[in-house]
Amino acid sequence: MSSNKFLFILLTFFGFSVGQAQIRSLSDSLKIDFLSGDTIKVAQQSLLINPTPKKSDTIFFYAWLNAYSNKKTPLAKRFLENYDMNFHFAGKNKLSAMLIDSIFINDKKIPADFLYNHPDILALISTGLEKDTLDFKAYYKIKLPHKKFTGIGTDKNQNMLLKDFYLIPLPYPTQKYSNLNLDDKPDFFRKIYIELKNIPAEKKVYANLSIKNNTLLAKQAKQPILLITDKNYEQFHYKNLSITLPAQKLIPAETKQIYINKILRFFENLLGQYPENKILITSNDFLKNPIYDAGQMPSFVNPFSKELRYELNLLHQIGIQYANQMQIDKRKYPWMYFAIADYPEFAYLKKHYPDLNLLGKFSKYKLLRYYYFSQLKILDKYPGYYLYMARMNKDQKLTTSLDKLANFNLDVASPAKMSLGLHMLDKQQPEKFNFNLKKFYRQAVTHEILPKDFSMIFHLKNNHWMMTYLDSRIKYDYKLKKLNKNDSTLQLKIINKTDGEIPMEIIGIKNNKIVYRQMINPIKNDSTINIKDSLSLDWVGINYFNRFPELQNRNNFKRLKKGILGKPLQIRLFQDAENPLKNQIFINPFFEYNYYDGVILGTQIYNAKILHNHWNYSLSPGYATKARTLSGSLSVNYRQYFENMKPYEIKYGFSASYYHYNHNLIYKKFNPYIDIQFRSKDIRKRKGADWIANYLYISKENFPGSIAEQNKYGILNLRFQNFKVNVLKDRFSEVDLQFSQKFGKISGKYRFRWLTDKTRQWDFRFYAGMFLYNQTQTDYFSFALDRPTDYLFRYNYYGRSESSGIFHQQFIWAEGGFKTFFPDQFANQWIVANNLNIGIWKWFNLYGDWAFKKNKGEKAGFYYDSGLR
Repeated sequence: MSSNKFLFILLTFFGFSVGQAQIRSLSDSLKIDFLSGDTIKVAQQSLLINPTPKKSDTIFFYAWLNAYSNKKTPLAKRFLENYDMNFHFAGKNKLSAMLIDSIFINDKKIPADFLYNHPDILALISTGLEKDTLDFKAYYKIKLPHKKFTGIGTDKNQNMLLKDFYLIPLPYPTQKYSNLNLDDKPDFFRKIYIELKNIPAEKKVYANLSIKNNTLLAKQAKQPILLITDKNYEQFHYKNLSITLPAQKLIPAETKQIYINKILRFFENLLGQYPENKILITSNDFLKNPIYDAGQMPSFVNPFSKELRYELNLLHQIGIQYANQMQIDKRKYPWMYFAIADYPEFAYLKKHYPDLNLLGKFSKYKLLRYYYFSQLKILDKYPGYYLYMARMNKDQKLTTSLDKLANFNLDVASPAKMSLGLHMLDKQQPEKFNFNLKKFYRQAVTHEILPKDFSMIFHLKNNHWMMTYLDSRIKYDYKLKKLNKNDSTLQLKIINKTDGEIPMEIIGIKNNKIVYRQMINPIKNDSTINIKDSLSLDWVGINYFNRFPELQNRNNFKRLKKGILGKPLQIRLFQDAENPLKNQIFINPFFEYNYYDGVILGTQIYNAKILHNHWNYSLSPGYATKARTLSGSLSVNYRQYFENMKPYEIKYGFSASYYHYNHNLIYKKFNPYIDIQFRSKDIRKRKGADWIANYLYISKENFPGSIAEQNKYGILNLRFQNFKVNVLKDRFSEVDLQFSQKFGKISGKYRFRWLTDKTRQWDFRFYAGMFLYNQTQTDYFSFALDRPTDYLFRYNYYGRSESSGIFHQQFIWAEGGFKTFFPDQFANQWIVANNLNIGIWKWFNLYGDWAFKKNKGEKAGFYYDSGLR
């Protein structure tokens, strides 16, 4: 290994410790020669500013297209985290390669190589970098990746999207930011000149820079984006700004211009003038950054008109373009990016479409008007997205770095939470907020912006709640309580049920109209307030419009008129959104089947809304058509979440069921339980553990010839489960302890699944169990090689008591896991079993099972089977 190569590896593992100056580019001049359909040749000359000249230094450059060069890069691992296997199984001809010919600094040739575990970062080791400015020259070739991975690169028709395609110095040398397909490469404004050669004659060139005779130029720009395509694009103008968009024949050009004027005028009033003079929005931008609402449904079932869909999609894309102009470390401070990329969309909808229903035209259908979700406005999606994750304890701090955000938080939940936070700031300081927001954006595009700048501009020292809102997972939940009411005054108590505090709004309702509104400052402790009751209100409440991110608002309203219930009872067929003014019960018809009950026709009565509840109940009575009796089940549970994720959740519950286990023979099962769940703090990783303790009491009607121990028994069951899951490899382990009056047993299993290529999957399972004591008289509670008796009634057997016929053939992978039936299948002392499945083609597998088992007073026996399944 060469000394330079060894040094590059040391730099990777021990950090950038060799003279890390914050070198930036003042200007970039590029000559790009298109050699073939997927290869370009680049000659680059850049003028670099060196703020801390040193005699010895190392410079690092982003080379993000090289992230597609092999299947072990951080980008490749990110694809797998997202369950995207396109890149992992792609042929080598679809990957990229960046070949460095030579690099010079101040006319001195410099050795360069990619960092060992960051192949998209190029390290240059040099001496004599004591000058304030450096003349950087680089000559290299790039084989472009296929566009199917991220949209960047080339396709089979030689259409190209070039982005992150040339070398720029790391603005933050101590931070190794590999390409993770997050569009978050730190970059700053500079002069850019690009000359293009040998472009195919049938292609057109579009860019976010000025174009003249295949030459691109910008006086001040950040990241150049080049689109070379045979697809049609349209150009529009707003004042001195040019906007290039994919051609769209369904909307007239005049209508598009109206929307462009409307949207850009709004952004100009809210944030100020766009920093550059060109905007390029590609078709890939629309695919990669969609709006998450009903407007993304296929056109034939879309609730919004094609004009409105176009306007809202364009609004969303222009917000992203504005945010991309900020000089910000987007990966480190994503919340400041969300403030510009997403809040203007919220403000636009609030101004222009405050009454637009979330379901659009569907909300007028009589059948849907029966449900509360048809009354939700499009702005309700913001608290809805945040609460979807918060109620499952999967939300993350707004200050979480971009690469650590779970996909749903990254795309919608965290941007929604940031938009709601700015909305609350706006409500608190309406005279100053718009001025401060415009000041913040103007500062962000003129120089690098930091959190302290945001804090100073928005006066967060006087708004401590916002600082906590940004940097914590604290939930917010206020409860309204009526204390006293007389002819002139209504006395209310606002109870803070959490440690968090946010501003809130009190409203009064009379004859289904809001007749009273008042903003109140953040409440840390329980507080009493008085309002005049001269209006004879029907209802009083807080957070009526659900624009403040409360965990739940069912306890926010008080009915002032007398009634049997505090809130009217509402019964709905199927599930609905949460109506804070009603006590909701849902009914859901269902059918089930087993061999002894036949088809079970029933009705589930439950309280679970579309958003997650902490407290849930479900009653499912049914009629068994074959047994001609009632059957059914009942479950009640409560989930307790923990902010510090230690543990992640504790679930307390009780369930009961009443079905047939044989012809005309009933069983009853009662099961109180507690489930303690642990999850990785990095919620992008699907790994965790469960501790489960439950007590099962089973009561069965006597089967002729059975003995008492099989018909009525209670078992304490303790289980520990551990799992780690990803798209290529799964690991699952379990230890199970069972104690009853007649026996005690312990068992464990380990399962490992891995995918070797698109069609071949290997699945290995190990199982072992032994009795700690065994005083049973039958094999009903024994371990089984195949088809366990399921005395815990845990498995979904269609005919659990059958000894022949089709239902006896049902395979459930449990205990020994054998597919072949053995006459001496049971073990009343111990068992050790292994199962191996190898994927052949789609659902066809080769399997092999082998096991040792032992009964009391007998020698251990060896068993095996194999076959095609």
